[in-house]
Amino acid sequence: MALALSRFERAGPALRTARKSHPRRTRPAERAVETRAGRLAAVLGVALATLGLLGFVASGFTPLLDPDGSPLLVLRVDPLQNLVHLAVGAGLVAAARAGATGRPRPWLLAAAGSAIPLAAPSADPLAVALHATVVTLALAMAAATRREHRGRACV
Repeated sequence: MALALSRFERAGPALRTARKSHPRRTRPAERAVETRAGRLAAVLGVALATLGLLGFVASGFTPLLDPDGSPLLVLRVDPLQNLVHLAVGAGLVAAARAGATGRPRPWLLAAAGSAIPLAAPSADPLAVALHATVVTLALAMAAATRREHRGRACV
């Protein structure tokens, strides 16, 4: 996990001076995560992807829609939820690396992906609370980025 997050660290002083002399060597992904939305997307994406991977370790791959689920710490997970967590997490990390977190699309996809488990009839109260928090956070970020885009278009 440290290797995955090391990509988002700030460059040290020696690397910054080298980049000033060679501005073409700066990759857009390094600049993209430097926003608050980019950092939030990266952290949330890594957390969701990790939850998806650990969920597969706990539940395996069958049955796909297990009404009881397999225990993962205090949550119950099934393979379909794990797949959704992996997809949403990977999408948020990719959006953070590409600098697309200033647009509403990745946040709306994260909200939609996190809302899917809320429709399950046998959802745990803790799982409902966690997914509702992610949905609320993602929708708030989508609304904030949409307002930001409207403000730029008017200027």
